[in-house]
Amino acid sequence: MPSVTKVDGNTFDADEYNPLGIIHRKQFSDATERTSTSGSFEDSGTAFTLSVPVNSLVIGFFVKMDIKSSSGTGNADVKLSGTNLGAIYLIATSNWHDNASKTATIDSTENPLVNNNTSSYEKTAASGFTPLKILDATTTLTVRINATGTTSLKNVIIDVVYVESFIED
Repeated sequence: MPSVTKVDGNTFDADEYNPLGIIHRKQFSDATERTSTSGSFEDSGTAFTLSVPVNSLVIGFFVKMDIKSSSGTGNADVKLSGTNLGAIYLIATSNWHDNASKTATIDSTENPLVNNNTSSYEKTAASGFTPLKILDATTTLTVRINATGTTSLKNVIIDVVYVESFIED
């Protein structure tokens, strides 16, 4: 059993150690600039593979990226996919055209997670407590983009917070 250190510097005793309480974070990043002129969502070229044990529980997501649009509004979202999961999307609970932080949720219908309607890069972010039970040994997180004109994104960061074991009450 690995040793676990408390915040106060002391080590957990065996009877205090509970592996159900370990929270994991995986962080993915891609600084590459991706551009689209498509009027409908398409894969941007940025994709990550989440490899965690089946039946783990994702507690939440944090997505941050720089986005710009030459005309109209540029949008981006994150598609979550796997053999057993199918395809679902991380989208904003409400959609507005500015660079404010947004609250994310999971939905079966694709809609924007972040967007921008200015010709210079703006930092955008979305996060949410969006529980998702992992059904596949690998789950693919694909950043998707659409545009009313030309839209570019870069500096994508996705944090996934999860636990490997949990109890359904």
